[in-house]
Amino acid sequence: MDIPLVKVADLYEQKRYKPVTESLKLSLIERLQWNFDSFVHNDRTLCDILTTLHNQSASLVVFGGWVRDHIYSYMSQQNFQPRDIDIVVDGLDFHQLQQLLPSDSKVNIFGGFSIENSTTKIDIWLLKNTYLIEKFSLEQKFETLPQTTVFRINSIIFKPKQLWLVPDIYDLGCIDALEHKVLDFQSCFIPFPEIQVARALIYSVKLNLTLKPEITDFIKMICNSEDAFSNLTNNLLTNCPEHLVTNCINLLKTITNY
Repeated sequence: MDIPLVKVADLYEQKRYKPVTESLKLSLIERLQWNFDSFVHNDRTLCDILTTLHNQSASLVVFGGWVRDHIYSYMSQQNFQPRDIDIVVDGLDFHQLQQLLPSDSKVNIFGGFSIENSTTKIDIWLLKNTYLIEKFSLEQKFETLPQTTVFRINSIIFKPKQLWLVPDIYDLGCIDALEHKVLDFQSCFIPFPEIQVARALIYSVKLNLTLKPEITDFIKMICNSEDAFSNLTNNLLTNCPEHLVTNCINLLKTITNY
């Protein structure tokens, strides 16, 4: 599949941010591990995947919204329950990964797998197949992943003790962005730009984040006509959590003046 990709021309340097304090880092690792243990205990599919990966000496990190939402919950003292979890695996090839997953797993548009079950959705893929790592031949290590996120609030990985013995996080500004309640870009390369506009609106409303000018300028660039506005509105009506839809559409109207 040909993935549409837009470059945000004004972003050339890596984001600068205040590193997290050691005490907060340790508290967040403890909370993430507690939530991950609970998740694994209640999700047989994920438990079986972890066991097989461990037996095959493969490695894994948790990436994306699951980590972000649990960090935000801790820092804001609110209860956000992620609807899915993103897992990145190294040490296997595509067919080895496919064989250890449930038979009803589906290949997704990014070359990974999606698993639906009674508790949550699991998206799992190989490190080397991460879109921007593969497209730009970036270094194939887990610490590269946070550089590839569209938004800085997602620029973090969690290494659970089930595969690493000692749990850890690697953060490239996620915690700083959540502390300061801002939404900005991490990467200057934006795949699926219309989807990222919808995500920006949802993140802003859901997490009470202020949109940086680079985000609002991007939204205006993508939503540059009444047809584009209509398409984005329909996207929100279809995919946005129901309780956020009205505020997301109103925010889009405010930014674009449509």
